[in-house]
Amino acid sequence: MPSTHHGILIHVVFSTKQRFPALHASWRDDLYAVMGGIARDHGATLLRAGGVEDHVHLLLKVHPSYAIAATVQRLKANSSNWINNERKIDARFSWQRGYGAF
Repeated sequence: MPSTHHGILIHVVFSTKQRFPALHASWRDDLYAVMGGIARDHGATLLRAGGVEDHVHLLLKVHPSYAIAATVQRLKANSSNWINNERKIDARFSWQRGYGAF
C-alpha cells in the first residue's frame, strides 16, 4: 500500500482592502479560530495566527492535493463572509487582492 508523507509549511500574509484597520483586537482571536476551521475543512492545519488591524499572518501546514492559491482563496472568502455575517464592522468587509506566501 503506498504511503504519502508531507510537511509543507507556508507563511501566508494578506491584508484588508486598502489596508483599512478593520480587524479589531476584541474579536481577532475569534477570526483566527474561524480560519482554523476553514483550513481544517480544506485539509490544512492552521498552526499559528497573528496580525494587527490591517493584516494577518498565518502559518499553515497545507495538504499537497491542493494548490496554495486554492487554500488561501478559501480562507479569504469564507473568513470575509464570517466577518460580514457576524457584522463585525459597520461597512462591507473584504480582503485586498493578492497575498504573500513564503
